[in-house]
Amino acid sequence: MARSGYKVFYLLALLVQIASSIKQVEVRITRFDNRDGELQNSSCCDGICVCRTVMKICIFYRNPSECATSYVTSDRLGGNVIVGSRSVKLNKEQLTEDFGLIIQMIHNGTRGEELINQYSIDLNDLTTGASIYETRYSNIESSVGIYPQNKATLQIQARLYCADNYYGRDCTRKCIPDPDRYDCDADGNRECNNNWTGPNCDVLSPCSSFPCQNGGRCFNVDSGSTISYRCDCKKLYTGTDCSLGVDDCISQPCSNNGTCIDGIGDYSCTCPGGLTGKKCDSDINECTQDTPCNNGGTCINTFGSYLCQCAFGFSGPSCDLDNDECASNRGICQNGGTCVNTPGSYTCNCRSGFSGTHCETAFNDCRTQNCENGGSCALSVRGNYECQCSLGYSGTRCERYVCDSNPCENLGTCVPTSATGFTCLCRSGFSGPTCKQYNPCNQSPCQNGGSCSVRGDDYVCTCPPGSGYTGTNCTDRPCSPSPCKNGATCFVTGNSYICRCPLGFTGVNCDETPCDPNPCGPNGNCFLGLTGYICSCRAGFTGSTCRERDACYNDPCKNGAQCSVRGSSYTCDCPAGFSGQNCTVTSCSLKPCDNGGTCLVNGNGYYCSCPDGFTGTNCELSPCAPSPCVNGGSCLVSQGTYFCRCRLGTAGVNCEVKPSPCSSAPCQNSGRCIDGLITGYTCDCPRGFNGINCQIMDRCASNPCQNGAACYSGISTFSCQCLRGFTGKTCDQTINRCESNPCENGGECVTTTTGYFCNCAEGYTGTNCKVFTPCSSDPCKNGGICSPISNGYFCACPQGYEGSNCEIKDPCSQSPCENGGLCRNLDNGFQCSCKAGYTGQYCEVAAGCTLNPCQNGARCIPVGNTDFQCECLVGFSGQNCGEAKGCRLNPCRNGASCRAVGKTDFQCECLTGFSGATCDVLAGCNLNPCTNGGTCRPIGTSGFQCACNTGYSGQFCEVLAGCRSNPCANGAECRAVGDTGYQCACQNGFSGPRCEITSGCTSNPCNNGGDCRPVGQNRFQCDCKTGFSGQFCEEAAGCNLNPCMNGAACRPLGSTGFKCDCRTGFSGPTCEARSGCNLNSCVNGATCTPVGSSGYQCQCAPGFTGRNCDKQDKCYARPCANKGVCYVSENSVTGYSCQCLRGFSGPNCEISLRDACSNNPCSNGGQCSPNTQSPQGYVCRCPASYVGERCESLKLPPATDGPCYSSPCRNGGSCVNEGTATYKCNCIGDFSGKNCMQRASRDCPLQCYNAGTCYKDETGQPRCRCPGIAAGTRCERVNHNCVTPYGHFPHPISCTLWIHCAHGTPFVKECPANLHFNQRLKVCDWWTSAGCVDYPVYKK
Repeated sequence: MARSGYKVFYLLALLVQIASSIKQVEVRITRFDNRDGELQNSSCCDGICVCRTVMKICIFYRNPSECATSYVTSDRLGGNVIVGSRSVKLNKEQLTEDFGLIIQMIHNGTRGEELINQYSIDLNDLTTGASIYETRYSNIESSVGIYPQNKATLQIQARLYCADNYYGRDCTRKCIPDPDRYDCDADGNRECNNNWTGPNCDVLSPCSSFPCQNGGRCFNVDSGSTISYRCDCKKLYTGTDCSLGVDDCISQPCSNNGTCIDGIGDYSCTCPGGLTGKKCDSDINECTQDTPCNNGGTCINTFGSYLCQCAFGFSGPSCDLDNDECASNRGICQNGGTCVNTPGSYTCNCRSGFSGTHCETAFNDCRTQNCENGGSCALSVRGNYECQCSLGYSGTRCERYVCDSNPCENLGTCVPTSATGFTCLCRSGFSGPTCKQYNPCNQSPCQNGGSCSVRGDDYVCTCPPGSGYTGTNCTDRPCSPSPCKNGATCFVTGNSYICRCPLGFTGVNCDETPCDPNPCGPNGNCFLGLTGYICSCRAGFTGSTCRERDACYNDPCKNGAQCSVRGSSYTCDCPAGFSGQNCTVTSCSLKPCDNGGTCLVNGNGYYCSCPDGFTGTNCELSPCAPSPCVNGGSCLVSQGTYFCRCRLGTAGVNCEVKPSPCSSAPCQNSGRCIDGLITGYTCDCPRGFNGINCQIMDRCASNPCQNGAACYSGISTFSCQCLRGFTGKTCDQTINRCESNPCENGGECVTTTTGYFCNCAEGYTGTNCKVFTPCSSDPCKNGGICSPISNGYFCACPQGYEGSNCEIKDPCSQSPCENGGLCRNLDNGFQCSCKAGYTGQYCEVAAGCTLNPCQNGARCIPVGNTDFQCECLVGFSGQNCGEAKGCRLNPCRNGASCRAVGKTDFQCECLTGFSGATCDVLAGCNLNPCTNGGTCRPIGTSGFQCACNTGYSGQFCEVLAGCRSNPCANGAECRAVGDTGYQCACQNGFSGPRCEITSGCTSNPCNNGGDCRPVGQNRFQCDCKTGFSGQFCEEAAGCNLNPCMNGAACRPLGSTGFKCDCRTGFSGPTCEARSGCNLNSCVNGATCTPVGSSGYQCQCAPGFTGRNCDKQDKCYARPCANKGVCYVSENSVTGYSCQCLRGFSGPNCEISLRDACSNNPCSNGGQCSPNTQSPQGYVCRCPASYVGERCESLKLPPATDGPCYSSPCRNGGSCVNEGTATYKCNCIGDFSGKNCMQRASRDCPLQCYNAGTCYKDETGQPRCRCPGIAAGTRCERVNHNCVTPYGHFPHPISCTLWIHCAHGTPFVKECPANLHFNQRLKVCDWWTSAGCVDYPVYKK
């Protein structure tokens, strides 16, 4: 016996149906614990109890012995304990129905592979997810093995992948995505994109034109007869196509007649004058803006406007009107005194002999008349004595001097002009009646017709265009003094100049020569050209300045390649068959042929001639790659094929034969031994036993777990994995979900069979009463509309009401303000804000331009409520438009016409030949600028253009051009091209634009008739004739090498390539390979016909088929009876299948169905009717209490409690409770087992739709058994009326099935695992929550 314990982990055997389109099985260890480091035989790994663990997996069908040679081995996963491993994947393209999985844990140590343990697993209860079915096996109690003292733990994760384009619970639904029209969902249904709709996504969708704007989502709407669309608009947008913004002005948010402008998610108000704010409800304080009240008036702010309280002597809205006291108080000046009105007051000019404020004091004697300031007393003509005052003095005693008040500003000098009048002599730069205005242009700083413009405190002179004057004051001329050097002539052009340079000089001022300093450096000589300079380089140098080394000078390119300079390096343009930097590498230089193959150059490529046994472009393919030898055998190649050298203990062609470990009969309790891969084995245990050697009794055999819980057998007991809502050792206790008080905000919790639900208090909603609904209490008054927002609610008030809850009545709703005045609500009433030109409490008083102050037809524009501005007509200016300006001064000379610019400025339009601001400057061709007989043509009024004679060019025709400059060197002939161009005809041996380059072809270096072509200075290239190559055309190439074999003809390609025209029966680049009928490919007496030079076609003898006639035609013997049609079927056991006529069935259509009811197959009083559409040839009409194909099953009342409530029976089986904890499944057809999951037959190839099941009838023919409302040969029809085009609906018979309506077409679908269809939630749910009841049947 073993020394220390080993704990074996064995999973319960379960069966699962997997259809024929599974792609891959994946196994991953989540935890493996072999902490003692022991092997199956209880010995230590490598003697030190440290294991190097790998995993092997294998798929088998019923008989685990199938895994003898088909294990897949992982890399090393870890040591004694593994937590999370890499996946091991096994591809199985054609799995059919039931299968199992074997896992071997292997120690790969110094003695090779040694078994740690082996497990047999069947997969069940798979959950679907995007074409991947997955299940986890974890937290399962371990069982006692043959070594009860050892311990180990294993947890794995298994996953099945459907093949590409296959979906569904059993991978039977096929769906191939069409990128242009639809995709496939997780169940294999077509999901149309936005451009297509309909059941098959073949109807053009109205959403394809993208009708929804501003990010709106488009949805198709199927009304049955037509398909339209619906737009789901983003927030802030509305309308059928989301093109309209939500009307944010519907609540009339703007007050005081403000105009609301709708925006996107917001609004803005255009407020009347005097108001501002988001809603035009804020007053603008005009009293703080530029002192609106003049002449000492006091400003009083009002809502939307202001009032001025004027000082004595002034009136008007802004106190800018002087009160005429003389007009309103006639006779205020006494004794004939004259009243003179003054701003804000008045004065009395008294007659001689009178004085006083109102001339109320009289005097007659000069003795009392003391005249001041040189005044003299004299008797006037009126008989009064009065003072005769000096110039500038006035008053009764000549006491007032007109200049005493210093009226002249800015140090201006006051000069009296009368007793009360004066004039100001202003300083330079100042002007105006009182020298108040500063204008630097008053000094006329701009000379020679320049116009002066004020810029801040300074001025800018704009010199007349074309006059030639420049400078700050237009006093400078471009050619005075002349800036041109080296004898160049200076010409004025516009406000600038041009220098006409002598030959050899350049630059703006003719002070530059291109060859000084020498740009060509020490490696070249500089020569003057027509447009610059030309460098003549020394041998070995190149470039525009001879500073670059000529990399091609030493001819680095070989084999006739052409060399091209690239900066400081070079590139070689290689001929066909050569490569590399210098064209020295051929296609065979890298020795591409493997395994002793011979390389042959072919044009730009190569061809490998391979030895026997090797093939491929590079002879890289071998019969030993990959190796066919197993069990460590070595693969060797010999005479074109392979043989395996087997290790000791193995034999066979591929070393596949090895001894069996079952010879010792290790399986107990009648277990069947199955041979393993190495020295291990697997025991197929009978029902009720498990373990490696079938020595462990199953503790779950009595089904102790209740309420659908899963049972796991332990060493001496069991454990239950409870479903949702149950607890306890046997899952017999219901969980109270309300104990945790999940309902918030005063909600009441009520326990249900599926969990709980909350009765929420007023104002709250949601699953746990967490959602606050602020509008439930109707807070908006007077008809306001309540809308919830992020922090509460918002009331949209009707017209005439405002406030947060629409509780305030608007006094402005009666519109009390006249003449367009705006009304504003106040706490104790309202206030009117008047438009310009009106005032008063109700805006009933007019004001503004009523004084008609504007002259000469000017238009008066109100400014504010009481001010104005005059808009003058052209030719008038001034505050009241009383002054004339512009062309009235006749400023233009020499017959020029004057054109008004604006209202006060002008512009002179000069005649041809004149320029300047006032057209006083000569310009253009009058300067005679053209030389060498060139003709001057005027351009505009002041420009010109010279038309040069042949042989001259330049702006002034001063430059010699064409052949006149003798540009051609080395005796070349110069030929004129146009007026100024030329072309040099070079003599032999010279090239270049001026024939300055010496050619390398003078020595005739090219052989074999090759043509020499100059390439740069002292260099050349040979263009070889066909069949020759090399730098000097000295090498033969192409067909001259005689590359074609087996009598093939060689055809040249280009100058060095070739092509072999092979004879019939040969192929390959050099016709070296036999092909076509020479290979004897046609077998079984077939006749071979050549096709082309290397192809063939086989004409098969009767009874054979295939490209090489290597397949037997199973239909040749006509096995199908009764006129059945035979089809070759490689998947069939017989190699063929028969399509029978109506009324016949059987593998060979040998069974007649015309008398199907003669034996009365219907039980329990059922009535039989012949039906050729039925797989059995008949249908049974059953009494109300019986169901089944032959009325063989009794329909029982629905199970509302007990273990049958979870619908554990599958594939149409009916469940019967046997006590409170166990049940029995009555299976139908060829299904059996505890849950009707096992099948008697394996080969059933039909694909049944709508949850139908494939089975074989009495004659062995495959048929479909349809669930309930499904019918048809493949269960393709569903007897269900879709009340809506789309939706999920319950199945009328089974809880595990449900109906999916798509475009009005019903489909039957099945819930995964033991889930039931929840009619309320429209999803597959736990059976304890779904509330569904099955109607089981009892098979008698």
